[in-house]
Amino acid sequence: MLEIYYTLLVVIMLFVINLLLLAIKDSTKFSFKTRFKINFSYKLIIYLVEILFMFSLFQLIIMETPIKDLFSYDERSFLKRFIDFFTVYQIFIFIVLNLYDSLDKEVYLSLLHQIEHIQPYLDENKSISSVMNEVKSSSSHDRYSKYDDISLSDNEYYIEFLKLLKEYDDSIKQESEITNDIKFKITLFKATILEKKERNDSLWNLSLYLRLTLKFLNKKSPQ
Repeated sequence: MLEIYYTLLVVIMLFVINLLLLAIKDSTKFSFKTRFKINFSYKLIIYLVEILFMFSLFQLIIMETPIKDLFSYDERSFLKRFIDFFTVYQIFIFIVLNLYDSLDKEVYLSLLHQIEHIQPYLDENKSISSVMNEVKSSSSHDRYSKYDDISLSDNEYYIEFLKLLKEYDDSIKQESEITNDIKFKITLFKATILEKKERNDSLWNLSLYLRLTLKFLNKKSPQ
């Protein structure tokens, strides 16, 4: 029981340190190298807090609750219990979060594929009326249900992409001077989607706590 209290005490101490780092991590008073080290420490401590907190819950389950009999786990060594927990937890997190991110990346991959598909038309200033029908079809529920996947037709990025394509096609038909401006917007849109896809590959995504923390901070930050 004392081991659990000690672990929770370490979690609380790390959490307090993390709050201090959060308060100064973006301060312009520090050089880039210093801010880099502070940000790394901040994320590393978040990861450690998550691991130790989850380990404490694991300890409670296997040592202090009636459920412990279901696990038949009687390892006495604290270090060995931690290693066993860490191994199983990381494998579980790695698989689940990677599967989630892979599904999330399908949206970006599909969009990037569609942009590459219409790029020759943009380069030659040609109408894309027929291609737009293909784009709509590619994101439809009927197509994705065949692959046991979700429809992208109501995804916010797909809606924005289709809006840009319609604006471009209308400008081509009307021989408008804003055609190049719309093509420029599509190029910027592609860069945004590519960045979102690549950010999904970050190893920091394997931390549940970090994901939730960043999501909360992004919601609180001004748009």
